Amino acid sequence: MGCQNAAKARLGDDADVFEAIQSGNLAHTNDAILVATALIEGCPIVIADGSMTKRALRRGIQVISPTELLARFGFVVRFP
Repeated sequence: MGCQNAAKARLGDDADVFEAIQSGNLAHTNDAILVATALIEGCPIVIADGSMTKRALRRGIQVISPTELLARFGFVVRFP
């Protein structure tokens, strides 16, 4: 997936959240922005990555899988 529009991100004043999600790895910066924004906005986040899911859940963020999101809109995902 591509990078989301960073101009719409809201990181707040909690640098600890950003640092914890980023885990000192610049490759996790986009993940950290998305998780921090979900925390600030108080909204769930759609994640398929297991390690990012664990980090978000530790921060008290509701996590929805892509399959669950699609099911909420009436789409049925079947794997071969």
